[in-house]
Amino acid sequence: MLTLGRSLSMLLFLGMTSSAQQQWFWQNPLPQGNGLRGLCAVDANLFYAVGDFGSILKTTDGGSTWVLQQTGTAINLRGVWFTDGSTGVAVGDSGTVLRTTNGGVSWTRTSQTFDPGITFRAVCFTSATTGFAVGSPGAIYRTTNGGSTWNQQFVTQGISINAISFADANNGAFVGSTGKVYYTTNGGSSWTHENSGIEGVGAPQLLGVWFTDANNGTAVGENGIILHTTNAGSTWTAQSSGTSFNLNAVHSLDANTGTVVGDAGMVLHTTDGGATWFQQTSGLTSWFSAVRLTSASTGIVVGSNGVVYRTVDGGLSWTPQTPGPRTPLYSVAFANATTGVAVGYGGLIVRTTDGGGTWFLVSSPTTWSLWGVAFADQATGTAVGEHSTILRTTDAGASWIDQSVHSERENLWSYAVSFGSPTKGIVTAKLDTVLSIDPPAVDTWSMVLWTSDGGASWTRQRLAWKLKSFYGVSLADSVTATAVGDSGMIIRTTDGGKGWVAQNGIWDPENYMVPVTMVRLLGVSFTDLNRGLAIGDSGMILGTSDGGTTWAIRPSGTTRQLNSVQMLDSLNAIAVGDSATILRTMDGGASWIAQPIRTLNHLHALSFTAADRATIVGEGGAIFGTTPGGIPVSVEENDGFSTPLDFGLLQNYPNPFNSWTAISFQLSAVSSVKLEVFDVLGRKVATLVDEVRPPGRYIVRWDAANVASGVYFYRLQAGESEGLIQTKKALLLR
Repeated sequence: MLTLGRSLSMLLFLGMTSSAQQQWFWQNPLPQGNGLRGLCAVDANLFYAVGDFGSILKTTDGGSTWVLQQTGTAINLRGVWFTDGSTGVAVGDSGTVLRTTNGGVSWTRTSQTFDPGITFRAVCFTSATTGFAVGSPGAIYRTTNGGSTWNQQFVTQGISINAISFADANNGAFVGSTGKVYYTTNGGSSWTHENSGIEGVGAPQLLGVWFTDANNGTAVGENGIILHTTNAGSTWTAQSSGTSFNLNAVHSLDANTGTVVGDAGMVLHTTDGGATWFQQTSGLTSWFSAVRLTSASTGIVVGSNGVVYRTVDGGLSWTPQTPGPRTPLYSVAFANATTGVAVGYGGLIVRTTDGGGTWFLVSSPTTWSLWGVAFADQATGTAVGEHSTILRTTDAGASWIDQSVHSERENLWSYAVSFGSPTKGIVTAKLDTVLSIDPPAVDTWSMVLWTSDGGASWTRQRLAWKLKSFYGVSLADSVTATAVGDSGMIIRTTDGGKGWVAQNGIWDPENYMVPVTMVRLLGVSFTDLNRGLAIGDSGMILGTSDGGTTWAIRPSGTTRQLNSVQMLDSLNAIAVGDSATILRTMDGGASWIAQPIRTLNHLHALSFTAADRATIVGEGGAIFGTTPGGIPVSVEENDGFSTPLDFGLLQNYPNPFNSWTAISFQLSAVSSVKLEVFDVLGRKVATLVDEVRPPGRYIVRWDAANVASGVYFYRLQAGESEGLIQTKKALLLR
């Protein structure tokens, strides 16, 4: 018989399937929806754009299609420059400088360490070797070896340097806060403070600058400021922009032709050196951050939520190149594993028929915002929202019928909808009734609507709690439902919505009812008649295992607003909320683990499409999907979390376990990793990981459905030649 020690030292090469890695993928907008802040044109076809959460996009066809590159960082990037098709530098927050020599196939941090308090806002090169990076606090760094190392060249106290431009190897300028302008004629060896004409305390920031030659340049900034020089920055003349919106960037082809972009989708164009600026229509209502022109007719602009717009007619029209709506999405539901619908602001409805691989717009019969959507079966669904809006579909979301009944005196605000069977469903709502116009008087009642015919008709039911709004509802079966809302209110029905009993949120000394919390609750989910979770403001999570007779606060680890929760089974659930919060529980809500996602958008709702798939929707039209759906899986490196200081293997959870367990480990450096499981005889029963991984914290699921009860040992090998080894014990009980 082999001993355990001998068997664990053996390297067996069995063909086992490794567990899927956890990562939430962008499904809308595509290729991603984080704000883009910097843009570089190498030639008429090759562009690079950089932005929030380490996003770098590349196009090789003049901007028609864009590919998201892997950067290995979640730090916001603000500037990018390529000296040729292969060699480039991207800069950003926390003193981040990335470099590539293979066209962005891989990006690496410079070996030089910068003060993490530095925010690099722009970068430019005057040759293949000489470049400048600027930012705040006001400092200029210079490289003479293509970006491998950088030396601080110039420091300006008390200002932020926002942009830099060189006309040639010697002549350049940078601009910044309080209207400051500096100019160099010797390649940056020295800088001269020039009078912009707008300087002073409270003066607008200058945010962009571009020089077409040693004499002619344009600077733009806050409050619609445009300044122009024809004498190398010695004097600057204010030009009329016709707007008070912030102008964020400028690019000029020559002394006459240029384009400026800014907030509120602002695009301005000149063909006479700025004597006149004409506003061009973009169709965007948010901000543009960068612009590059490649000819008098072609150009690219980038901005908020990952938008890329392109013109081929000199700006007469700008067309979006990165598909997908950017309108907020408030709810999502799936009719089956592949067909789902998300609804949102302004009556927006998007649909997928391939499990989220592609989302497309569906004709909506309303322009009022939709706040909830649910399916009764694989064909029939209901969407609800503001101003008495109720929509119904009988073809899995392909088309929608407006069931709304509008009244001048009544206004129904429907917050959530849930179905417990193909026929039984409930909507939570608030009804405002106008009693008089002069003087104005409105009567408000909390309500539910219930259906017994799959949503073909709805019956209104007033609730006893007149001024409370209920924002979430979950049916555990065809007649049993729980709703949550203001002041920690939790109510329950066992007759399909006709009668309701309060479980929390009111004081009832006679029945010894003391509220567990008075925090507003926004979402609720039950996996059966007994087990449920409720979430809300300030990171509040409540759990029950007795159908709501008692509720207990569960530690969430966050104070952010939680907007939605979904239970997959009695142990597994996901909650989402503001500022890209995703929490995962594997023990029925007793403990929660934060999961990283590459956005800062508020997340409003989620839906499990299957046991191993989930979809999340939120602000900016964000749709994320994952496989598996947040069920114990490995978490990719995310610079938003601290890098572990040590290599380590943690105890699995749960332990003992039945059928599956989660194994956590951490890496302090890029490592070749192997995670394997052995039985007590030393026989390998599973290979969970066998690959190179970046530093970070990981959670890996081991599905043990096909192995017998007993003691097992899981071993982690990492480092050079996998020289670091740790082993722990797990107990499987059927």
